[in-house]
Amino acid sequence: MQNVRYTLSENLFSDICKQIVKSHELIHFAGIANQMGILVTTTYQQGIIPLMTQEEISQYALRAVVRATTHEDFEKNLGKLRY
Repeated sequence: MQNVRYTLSENLFSDICKQIVKSHELIHFAGIANQMGILVTTTYQQGIIPLMTQEEISQYALRAVVRATTHEDFEKNLGKLRY
Protein backbone atom coordinates (compact mmCIF):
# COMPACT_ATOMS: atom_id res chain seq x y z
CA MET A 1 0.00 0.00 0.00
CA GLN A 2 2.90 2.37 0.75
CA ASN A 3 4.20 2.08 -2.83
CA VAL A 4 0.76 2.79 -4.27
CA ARG A 5 0.39 5.90 -2.10
CA TYR A 6 3.86 7.08 -3.13
CA THR A 7 3.04 6.58 -6.82
CA LEU A 8 -0.24 8.49 -6.47
CA SER A 9 1.51 11.37 -4.70
CA GLU A 10 4.31 11.36 -7.23
CA ASN A 11 1.79 11.54 -10.10
CA LEU A 12 -0.15 14.30 -8.35
CA PHE A 13 3.04 16.32 -7.75
CA SER A 14 4.10 15.82 -11.35
CA ASP A 15 0.71 17.05 -12.57
CA ILE A 16 0.94 20.12 -10.29
CA CYS A 17 4.39 20.98 -11.66
CA LYS A 18 3.16 20.59 -15.24
CA GLN A 19 0.19 22.89 -14.53
CA ILE A 20 2.49 25.51 -13.00
CA VAL A 21 4.85 25.47 -15.98
CA LYS A 22 1.95 25.59 -18.45
CA SER A 23 0.35 28.53 -16.61
CA HIS A 24 2.83 31.05 -18.04
CA GLU A 25 5.55 30.94 -20.67
CA LEU A 26 8.02 32.78 -18.41
CA ILE A 27 7.91 29.97 -15.83
CA HIS A 28 10.74 27.74 -16.98
CA PHE A 29 10.91 25.26 -14.11
CA ALA A 30 8.76 23.84 -11.34
CA GLY A 31 9.79 21.26 -8.77
CA ILE A 32 8.55 19.80 -5.50
CA ALA A 33 10.88 18.71 -2.73
CA ASN A 34 9.99 16.66 0.32
CA GLN A 35 10.67 17.80 3.89
CA MET A 36 14.19 16.38 3.64
CA GLY A 37 15.00 18.56 0.62
CA ILE A 38 14.95 15.69 -1.86
CA LEU A 39 13.28 16.54 -5.15
CA VAL A 40 10.20 14.41 -5.70
CA THR A 41 9.47 15.71 -9.20
CA THR A 42 10.57 18.43 -11.61
CA THR A 43 9.19 19.83 -14.85
CA TYR A 44 10.71 22.18 -17.41
CA GLN A 45 9.02 24.40 -19.97
CA GLN A 46 9.22 22.65 -23.34
CA GLY A 47 12.37 23.61 -25.24
CA ILE A 48 14.18 25.02 -22.19
CA ILE A 49 17.79 24.05 -21.60
CA PRO A 50 18.42 23.89 -17.83
CA LEU A 51 20.96 26.42 -16.51
CA MET A 52 22.02 24.12 -13.67
CA THR A 53 23.05 20.48 -13.55
CA GLN A 54 20.81 17.95 -11.82
CA GLU A 55 23.22 17.96 -8.87
CA GLU A 56 23.03 21.77 -8.59
CA ILE A 57 19.23 21.66 -8.74
CA SER A 58 19.19 19.05 -5.98
CA GLN A 59 21.49 21.17 -3.82
CA TYR A 60 19.33 24.23 -4.46
CA ALA A 61 16.19 22.35 -3.40
CA LEU A 62 17.88 21.16 -0.21
CA ARG A 63 18.99 24.69 0.65
CA ALA A 64 15.50 26.06 -0.03
CA VAL A 65 13.95 23.52 2.36
CA VAL A 66 16.57 24.26 5.02
CA ARG A 67 15.97 28.01 4.60
CA ALA A 68 12.19 27.60 4.91
CA THR A 69 12.52 25.26 7.89
CA THR A 70 14.90 27.64 9.63
CA HIS A 71 12.50 30.48 9.04
CA GLU A 72 9.64 28.42 10.52
CA ASP A 73 11.70 28.07 13.69
CA PHE A 74 11.73 31.85 14.06
CA GLU A 75 8.35 32.66 12.47
CA LYS A 76 6.93 33.93 15.74
CA ASN A 77 9.59 36.63 15.86
CA LEU A 78 10.15 37.29 12.15
CA GLY A 79 6.67 36.87 10.69
CA LYS A 80 5.28 34.39 8.14
CA LEU A 81 7.44 33.42 5.15
CA ARG A 82 5.90 34.46 1.82
CA TYR A 83 7.07 33.59 -1.69
